[in-house]
Amino acid sequence: MQIFNWLGWLIGYPLYGVYFVMHSYGIAVIVLTILLNLIMFPSMIKQQRNMAGSMKMQKKVQELQKIYGNDRVKLAEEQQKLYEKEGMGGMGSGCLMMVLPMVVFMAFFAALSMPLTNVLHLDSNALSQASTMMQKVPGDVLASSMSGAYASQYRELDIAKNFNLIQPFIGNLFSSYDMSKLSMFSNSFTFLGLDLLVTPAIPGHFWTSLFSTPLWLLPFSSIALQLWSTIYMQISQKKMGQAQPGAQQGCMIVFLIAMQVWFGYITCTVPAAMSLYYTVNGAMGVVRTWLMQKYYSPQILTAQAEGSHVLLMEQKEAVMKPLPQEVQDELERQVRNWNQMLPNGEAARKKKSGKAQNSSKGKNNSPSKTDYMGQKK
Repeated sequence: MQIFNWLGWLIGYPLYGVYFVMHSYGIAVIVLTILLNLIMFPSMIKQQRNMAGSMKMQKKVQELQKIYGNDRVKLAEEQQKLYEKEGMGGMGSGCLMMVLPMVVFMAFFAALSMPLTNVLHLDSNALSQASTMMQKVPGDVLASSMSGAYASQYRELDIAKNFNLIQPFIGNLFSSYDMSKLSMFSNSFTFLGLDLLVTPAIPGHFWTSLFSTPLWLLPFSSIALQLWSTIYMQISQKKMGQAQPGAQQGCMIVFLIAMQVWFGYITCTVPAAMSLYYTVNGAMGVVRTWLMQKYYSPQILTAQAEGSHVLLMEQKEAVMKPLPQEVQDELERQVRNWNQMLPNGEAARKKKSGKAQNSSKGKNNSPSKTDYMGQKK
């Protein structure tokens, strides 16, 4: 968790930059989610190009498997050489794109669950003292409904929500600049009438607390969009010829759906800002899948690569100067002589043809009408 907390601390800087401009916590989360998706999009295109290249080189890989089928080490070496020769990255980028969304999710969680540390970057010692102060001030609604580590984990959210109550008691803990940031933040975390610092549900009281506020709309929307994105992606892959065979495809779909439902449950038990992030990320996933199918399918990428290769060859041929006429004549003479010397060359064929004609004349010197008509025909 320390690694994800460090990533959350890093991602908090651009989040605070957008928040400082927009003065809205919800809009800052939406804008940063879109920016992260745009940043990752080139890597996804590269992964798609690798996939298209893999489909194109499938026959070459099958030939290598026939040659080195009994030597797995040698087969792996030759496949790696083939990938390098064709300018492909192998499986590295594909694995990275599978892990990266999980890393970003955990980094966002670290940032949004501790916004005062990772977004506003306030002094940790002062926050610890303010957290202790919160336990003595009435009105700590979030903490009073929780217990143990779960309550302490979101203590920073209590400070932000109840800043107006505890402001007179913590003024000596923070600098005037930090107090101004706290004041601004405490008045800007409501988005479309929803409190983004509150968890939609409380573990241990999940179903009784989930529908007590309209916040359940966010995690349910995120689940619906993520499921839509997952199913749409599987359908698109099937259309593009990327689907796995039979049982593997079914198991993959079940796994992906179960994972999205599990993440949806998690977003119900974390601050609502996480649900907002996951909802926007799901919508971007649908848009991303549509763009991939429309403009970056393996068929389109393969056609573009082949067209670029043909154009490059034509450009190279256009700048080449023709050989002098005497050189061309000499090359033509050498090729003709070489064909004469070959076992199946022109001279050999004429010789065989002459022998066959002499043999037929020896057998029957008076050609029949049938032979003549046959030759005439």
